[in-house]
Amino acid sequence: MLKILFGILLFLVIYSPLAVAGAEEDQWTTQDTVLELVYLGLHIVDWQQTLKIADNPDVYHERNRLLGPHPSRARVNAHFASLAVIHATVAYFMPRSGRNIFFATTISFEAGVIYGNHAIGLSAKARF
Repeated sequence: MLKILFGILLFLVIYSPLAVAGAEEDQWTTQDTVLELVYLGLHIVDWQQTLKIADNPDVYHERNRLLGPHPSRARVNAHFASLAVIHATVAYFMPRSGRNIFFATTISFEAGVIYGNHAIGLSAKARF
């Protein structure tokens, strides 16, 4: 998992200053990098909470329909790693006019999921 996270961070570091797809006003900014990192931080906490759900099928069930009620650790890892890459890619190629809304929506969603998980007893500690 650390290799995947390193790859995502490397993608952001390499490609964020080189954003040339589209008009000047659509270029990737430092603010975009910060917002993507905020999203990824929340995403990782959600990932860890979901792994706890996978590890305790007698106590918890997953509500994400893509994962099913009792996903394996491998399925959880594949889902979250893929989603992290997809999120960064979509944000990178999205026009500036929609990017802030995209970040606000996805960051708020992740924060809500983490809060809901915390409410049922899942901690927000990320362990690797």
